[in-house]
Amino acid sequence: MWKDMEEMVRLGAYRPGANAEVDRAVALAPRIEDLLRQDQRDRSFVAADFAALRSILEGTS
Repeated sequence: MWKDMEEMVRLGAYRPGANAEVDRAVALAPRIEDLLRQDQRDRSFVAADFAALRSILEGTS
């Protein structure tokens, strides 16, 4: 769903409330992008990264 709506969201053409799934994706996208962004010198652990992603998706962080 996000892939279909991404351009509309980025252009400001999407109106919040039109689709609950897209609204959730818009709300979560910045936090997920922050989790995925890292410098090539950064070290991370898969288990911790998946736990952080789970926390974001469940709304517990």
